[in-house]
Amino acid sequence: MTGRRSTLRRVGKWVGLGLCAIIVAAATGSTAREEGYTAYDGARVSVTVWEGGIAISWWSPAPPSPQSGEWLPPQATAAEIAQLERLIAELDRLAARPWYLKIAWLPRIKGDRADGHLFLPLWIPLVIVAVPMAILWWRDRRRLPPGHCRQCGYNLTGNVSGVCPECGTPVGRRDEG
Repeated sequence: MTGRRSTLRRVGKWVGLGLCAIIVAAATGSTAREEGYTAYDGARVSVTVWEGGIAISWWSPAPPSPQSGEWLPPQATAAEIAQLERLIAELDRLAARPWYLKIAWLPRIKGDRADGHLFLPLWIPLVIVAVPMAILWWRDRRRLPPGHCRQCGYNLTGNVSGVCPECGTPVGRRDEG
């Protein structure tokens, strides 16, 4: 049973380390692109890595596309068009922010069952994966049994000289065993 447990612990800590690396890379890369990276864009769901998090959007009908002009009101006035141009200019200004200001730190959910948006910052899954992984690495650290040199790990059983014959480190009675 202990052999299987140590194998699971070893696999768990390396898988956790890999997941942490992927999450950190995704969070770092998501701040570099202004529009994010859409991992899945189905007929009714979109999953995007954006601003240091994962954005999941859902809608009931197909969303309007900006190329078709459907996102504008049918009779857009000059004031509405000017307001949209100011909004676009503000978005361009926000895109020029440093990376640490682009990251959204808190989760948020908007909408209802038919149409909505869920945003989960990537630091949350990073903490969920990193804490157990750190515990596994800490528990699996190398421990020297009594009677071994603290410097090189040499077995000091039967040594009466008070010096490790392998590395020359002075050893006390506690290390000699």
